[in-house]
Amino acid sequence: MPREFPTSSEILRQLIEFPTDTVTERGRQGFIEMCRYIRDLVTEWGLGQITEQEFSETDPSGKLEPKLRNLFIDVHGAGQERGLWHGHGDTICPDAVYAGSDRRPTHFMRCPEGENTFMGCGIGDMKMGLAAYLSGLRGLDEILQRVNRSIRVAIVTQEEWLSEGTHVAKPYLQGSHW
Repeated sequence: MPREFPTSSEILRQLIEFPTDTVTERGRQGFIEMCRYIRDLVTEWGLGQITEQEFSETDPSGKLEPKLRNLFIDVHGAGQERGLWHGHGDTICPDAVYAGSDRRPTHFMRCPEGENTFMGCGIGDMKMGLAAYLSGLRGLDEILQRVNRSIRVAIVTQEEWLSEGTHVAKPYLQGSHW
């Protein structure tokens, strides 16, 4: 019997634990680990088909390793029309702000102001959105089959609007109607 599907808060906690800034090698490795977590979750629960796109960007200071990547999840790929859930998976983790304190920016923690209020690096932009996407995939396939639709979840590097991650993802974003 498979384990219980994680709650949105559990998924969010895990996403925040990955440092995913793309300007450091540590952050790039964290992005890869986050993609692996998402891939494992989607595969274990049969939530869709995964495609990864690896690419190199123009970096004025020289090539950083590992390479950047985008992740795509197709849910009910045979649908007549495809919708797009588009977000970015990287965040800027301001380590210098936390220097000398016992807090880490990648900690998921409860705010002192509210019992159900949490904070952590990238929580509002965009890891909470990604947690909502992933939580929403559970049971979505059945609904999409009934209405003959499909969804592509695009988790890109950098911003979901004007960024190199979105630019190289264009072939994967084509054909979305809603």
